[in-house]
Order: sequence, then structure tokens, then C-alpha cells
Amino acid sequence: MNKKHSFVDRNALLVRSGEEPLNPGDLALLDKHGLRGSGLHALTAHTTASSPLPAARLPDWLLKWAALVLEFIEMELGLLPEALHSLEGGGVLGRKPYPTLEAGKAEAKGIADNRVQNLAVTLNKAAYVLAAEGQTDSPPLRTLTPDEVVIHLWSGEASIARRLVMGTAGKLCPACCPR
Repeated sequence: MNKKHSFVDRNALLVRSGEEPLNPGDLALLDKHGLRGSGLHALTAHTTASSPLPAARLPDWLLKWAALVLEFIEMELGLLPEALHSLEGGGVLGRKPYPTLEAGKAEAKGIADNRVQNLAVTLNKAAYVLAAEGQTDSPPLRTLTPDEVVIHLWSGEASIARRLVMGTAGKLCPACCPR
């Protein structure tokens, strides 16, 4: 599964969540897995006496991210049973750990359910943090504009090019950079 959901893929989901709008398909996916109705209902309810922070409405980018994660979970659920069934050895007495496709499907279902539950906990924690004073609703990652790229790479005070020149100038021309 790391081939289909690597570190880069997971970060791409964060970028996509901030740039792609939340759509009806995303909301339907959240509903299908119970994260919008029952799971997120408590996150959008009114403040209670036992809660020190007001309830937070989750920003659209976070709901989009949750929907993108659910898409991966569903894709994994489709691929995992066969992958588990094809495993060799490693089980009790060297037998296949998932001797039948049905055993692989049952294990994959358990994994998917666990992932959905972990996602619900993550959303709850995110809502708690976002409800704190001073938090922003903006996405954590975004694509830079062309001007921002130029500043970051070349012309900015802390640009990569400037840091490279400053870091190597003393080595290339010791007289140019007295210590």
C-alpha cells in the first residue's frame, strides 16, 4: 500500500484539500462512512458546560481532506483482500495467514473500519485545536504563486540562491568573506 499511498501522496492530499472545493460527492462519502451525520455532528453542535472551548465548525479543507482519506480507505479495501490472501508463510506453523480470499476480505474490512475510526478521532482532535483562540481555518499547505516561487528560489532575502552563495562564498573566495 505504500506504493499507492506514500509520504508524498499523503502530503499531496493536504495540498489538494486546500485547493479543490468540497463537493457533493465528498459530502456523500462522509455520510456513507458516518462521519458527517453522527461523527461530525458533535463537532458542530453548540458549546456545552463541560467543554472549555466552543464547538468548532470544521473548515471545508479539513472535510475535503477527510473525504480524500476515505477515498484511499475504499481503494485499499478493494485491493487489500487479494494482497493478504497472496501472502506466503508467516502464519501459525508456516501456513498462509489468510488461506482464503474471504479471510483476507474479513481482515481488510477490519483494517478499513479501524482507519475510519482513527479518522474520526483525528477530526475530533482537529476540531478541538481549531476551536482554540488564535487558530486559523486556512489549509496547512498550498501551492505557491509564480511570484512566490521566484522569491523563494532566487530573489528573496532568505532565498535558496542567496543562501547557497553566502554558504559557498567563503570556500570559493576566502578573501571575499573575512571571518
